[in-house]
Amino acid sequence: MLEAIEETMSVVLTTFSSVQIPITFFAIIALKYIWNLVNVLQFVVFTHYWNVNLPPNVEVVITKLKYVALGEFIPYDWLFSKVESFLAVPSTN
Repeated sequence: MLEAIEETMSVVLTTFSSVQIPITFFAIIALKYIWNLVNVLQFVVFTHYWNVNLPPNVEVVITKLKYVALGEFIPYDWLFSKVESFLAVPSTN
């Protein structure tokens, strides 16, 4: 009986290890690309602080990217009103 449990656990651990290693490598590679995307997005969003003259169409694109990068498209008003009503905090509106 003990040998059967030991063999079953050995198979389970081997299977888990053989599945976990590729998943970990995939996650590492995916995170590398995600962090590169975040770094580029930060670079693009904060270029308007530099003293460089940019064409108007570039400024429009940077404004749109900033809108997305900072999450300004998310309607926070409904969330804040729910939290304020839950915490009984007076509304600032």
